[in-house]
Amino acid sequence: MMEILEVDRVSREMIRPSHSTPDHLRSFKFSHIEQFMHFFYIPVIHFYPIKDGQQMLPRLKESLSQTLTKFYPLAGRIIDNVSVDCNDEGVTCVEARANCRMLDFLKDPRTELLEHFFPCKRLILGKPISQLCPVELQVTVFECGALAIGGCFSHKMMDATSISCFLHSWAANTSCLYEHQTVSPDFTAASSRFPPATHFTQGPCLSQVEDDKRKLVLKRFVFDARAITSIKAKATSSRVPNPTTVEVVFGFIWKHAMAALTRSRSAPPMPKNIMGCVVLMRCIHCSDKEAAEEEELHGRDRGNFFMCTSWCKLGMSEVDFGWGKPIWVCLWGEPPAPDQRNVFKLKEIEGGKGIEAWLVLDEQEMATLEGNQDFLEFAIPVVGVYQSTSSTN
Repeated sequence: MMEILEVDRVSREMIRPSHSTPDHLRSFKFSHIEQFMHFFYIPVIHFYPIKDGQQMLPRLKESLSQTLTKFYPLAGRIIDNVSVDCNDEGVTCVEARANCRMLDFLKDPRTELLEHFFPCKRLILGKPISQLCPVELQVTVFECGALAIGGCFSHKMMDATSISCFLHSWAANTSCLYEHQTVSPDFTAASSRFPPATHFTQGPCLSQVEDDKRKLVLKRFVFDARAITSIKAKATSSRVPNPTTVEVVFGFIWKHAMAALTRSRSAPPMPKNIMGCVVLMRCIHCSDKEAAEEEELHGRDRGNFFMCTSWCKLGMSEVDFGWGKPIWVCLWGEPPAPDQRNVFKLKEIEGGKGIEAWLVLDEQEMATLEGNQDFLEFAIPVVGVYQSTSSTN
């Protein structure tokens, strides 16, 4: 366990697009969904077990500048809830040093330590939205030369698909070996499918979410290939003859999390290079019997709900800057906040042979879940990185 982790941020600079954005592209219009989305950051870290990370920094910055030429709205500034001024102000890039070896840290990557690998908090209060960067990045070099690339991406402008699109394009530009794989982002698909509203009222900001004072806990569980096969067999029925991996894993977690509380698709399909935030909410409907049982256990107060987001099949574990794939991709950046209660995030484990689930529950509810042997029959609690490695970093 890492007793003391020190991350020294040695420089902070703005990386601007390598070419100026043409005048006819200076204004980027939000879609209807983006208008209503609050400004907060989605955190993602990629850990790379290389030995010469310090030497890679100049190339990373150069290729980032090249990438921003295509992803020009990310280098602009939001001027209201309607549009972005694509003024090429740039994105924040922080260079940092960690006082440990990467694999030592990954033996127990505690939530309160992960925030050191990000350039900012998920929520930035007291600052006008026009002064916030849509993207902030931090590249941390470990003592062994390994790299951690941490990104904070504005959820008002990007969702998981958009983040993956951006990272893959940046990686392709960095490696030079994969220039034919660079992506041309589509910034018009979101607003054409979800035209902006002319009049709307935004709800309270996330900082105003009522704090119920309950302590929240973030834990990770892995569902390996054996577990997924078994759960699918149990879930298959005449009504659902071919359940997907995400459906069965989320359904399994939801079932047992509900017990602990008491004791994306669109048509036509979205393009893979769509840029923006096009997150849609889907509700799960219970059968009459399940609804009756829930009411008997909870009463008529339906205040408890769960939010599941899947990062599967987005290629996050395939982001290769030219020195190989990441040893681990982290989807959390700081201790969970009140608005993140009952949030589940799913991603493929490195190698794609299973699912890693990130769960946020009340402390007592999490303890109940961890004591449920039916749950633990398929869910493997993890502390470090769930994979074997031969690296010596």
